[in-house]
Amino acid sequence: MLAESARSRRLATLRLAASVWTVVVGILLAVPGERLPPAGRLSWLDTAAHAALFLVHAGLVRRALAPAPRIAHPVAVAVIASGAYAAILETVQLWIPGRAWEWTDLAAGLLGAAVGAVAAGGRRATLAEPS
Repeated sequence: MLAESARSRRLATLRLAASVWTVVVGILLAVPGERLPPAGRLSWLDTAAHAALFLVHAGLVRRALAPAPRIAHPVAVAVIASGAYAAILETVQLWIPGRAWEWTDLAAGLLGAAVGAVAAGGRRATLAEPS
């Protein structure tokens, strides 16, 4: 009974973290361009930031999905969900002043999502506490 309660709390924490990170990423990628620091010669930093944001996003989604027995392939689901979110947010940037839709940002988001989901656990994880 106590172990089940701990598992439920841990799962709730993982799902909350994934939800909060989803909102954080959405806010960060919706900031108008004039409010961002000038990239100058560090334009690659924007692409790296996209990869990092979606690496964390897909990893959190993957861990939040891990204990769901109905989901046969949580890594694939996390990559698809996070990759779709990256594509949606990149498209939304078309309507944000000072932002632009870029293939490199989308590719970085997709790559980050794939790496994050796999790194979060390539096998089915459980919420069992370490012994």
